[in-house]
Formats: sequence, structure tokens, C-alpha cells
Amino acid sequence: DQMFSLQDEIFDQVIEDAVQKLKDRNRIFITGIQRWNTILSPGYLSKRLYTYLAFPGKGKSTILLKTALDIRKYNSGIKTKDPDKRPAVLFLTLENDIPETIERLYNMAIDSDDLRNYTPKQIKKKIRQGGFKLTDDNNIDIIIKEYKNRELDTNDLYTIIQDLSDEGVEVITLIVDYLKRIRPAEKAQSEKEELKNITNELKELAKFFDIPVVTAQQLNRTGASVVDAALQAKKEDVTRLVGRDAIAGAWEIIENSDFVCIINPEVKSDSDELFLTFKMLKRRYRSSEEN
Repeated sequence: DQMFSLQDEIFDQVIEDAVQKLKDRNRIFITGIQRWNTILSPGYLSKRLYTYLAFPGKGKSTILLKTALDIRKYNSGIKTKDPDKRPAVLFLTLENDIPETIERLYNMAIDSDDLRNYTPKQIKKKIRQGGFKLTDDNNIDIIIKEYKNRELDTNDLYTIIQDLSDEGVEVITLIVDYLKRIRPAEKAQSEKEELKNITNELKELAKFFDIPVVTAQQLNRTGASVVDAALQAKKEDVTRLVGRDAIAGAWEIIENSDFVCIINPEVKSDSDELFLTFKMLKRRYRSSEEN
């Protein structure tokens, strides 16, 4: 139990503890994009729930996997709370299987070529040489676990993290792909209530383990039709056109998350260059430069 009071003995200790935790860089996980770190203010932070919204097949799993890769690549100095444990990003995939996830990881971080053109021995060598090896300089592991759709509820996540702890692994970030594919521990009578319970429970998990939790959710097809029409009309930055109709039940997600944005990959009409657009829906915390 935590308590704040103006009584001297409580006041002094609580302020000292709070400042120490807020200054702890081990609670901030940066990405490989400077501007995105500013938007996250100043990166993924412990005890917070981050939710990305996207249309079907438009980057949910990609942004989540990139988050795992970035935390490993750009936060090598992380220290675990328990010095006897090694840090790990836990990626739970309930949509894509392990081979699909490995293929995506390989194409994102190693080579855009089809990995089917190589032998397993060649692939292993390329991945290891690409920086995916536990060393003294970077001992952050990426643990990917595959589960069936709706196989897990949020209580199971506690067990998975605690089992890893018993094996000498400290989870520093939990990534869940994606919201509707897990069940709430508290039963719900509707999809709206279910999303509310899931996000509430993920937020509590983030606080319990003192880690960031990153997840995603699909937008509905009403918004997808609006975006598709805009793209056919050669418009750009179409994410800003997404309105309330596309979000629907996701309002419960927005309410319970600390950070929510819509993402959508687009192609520039004049250069065929791929870029990512986003529309910020909620950011509970702001960076010092914006303040």
C-alpha cells in the first residue's frame, strides 16, 4: 500500500522515493526514432499502457514487433531490479504463429530478401551477425510465446511473467498482439465491457510489475472504407480522416490507456515512398519541452 502525508516522517520518505523513481532511466525505453520518443514523452514508461489502433492488415503486429526490436537495440544499458536476473521483452502473439513472426523479424531487422532462399544454418548466422545475440554489452532477450486466439485471460499473464522470473528472467516490457485475442479475467456481458475490463486489467498488470505494457487493437471496416476512398482519390495523411465511427468500441480502450494513437502505412503518390501516418487520440503525459 502506498500513502502520502504531510507528516514529516512520511512526507520525507515518499518524496525521496518518488523523485528517485521518476529519475530512474531504467524505467524509460526509447525507440530508434527521435521524433517518436518525443511523442511518447520521452519513451515507453513503466506502469503505463500503450495502445495502437490500426485497420486490419495495416501494421498492428509490425509496430508491436518493432517496439520489441527497438527496446533491445536502443536500451542496452538497462539494469534489472533483481541483479541475478536477465532482462527480457516478452512478446505474446495470439494472431501470427512463431514462424510468421520470425519471418517478419528477419525482414524488418536483417534482410528484406525471402528467407526461404536460405538454409536454416545461413539464417541463424545472419540473425546472430545482425546483432541478435546475448552479450555482456546487450543481454536483453526477446522472448516470443505463441498462444491460440482467446486461449489466455489477463490472469494468465501474471503466471507467465512469474514463471519466467522463476527461470531467472525479468520481464522489462510486455507486448500483447492483440487486445481482442485475450480474455478479461472479469467476465463481461458485451464487447464494450470486455474491452474495458481487458484494458483495466492490463493497466493494473503494468503497475503491479512496474513495466510498460504495449498492445494494439483493430479499427472497424467503416473507417477502412473512408480511408480506402481517400487513398483512391490520391489523398495523403488520410489517418486524420478517421472519425468516431471507425473507433466504435475502442472508446473504452482510449479511456483506460495512457497513450493511444491510430497508425496507418501510406505510399506517397509522387515517389512511391512508404511512410507511416498517425493520429493522436490520447497522451496522458507530456514531455518537458512541450510543457
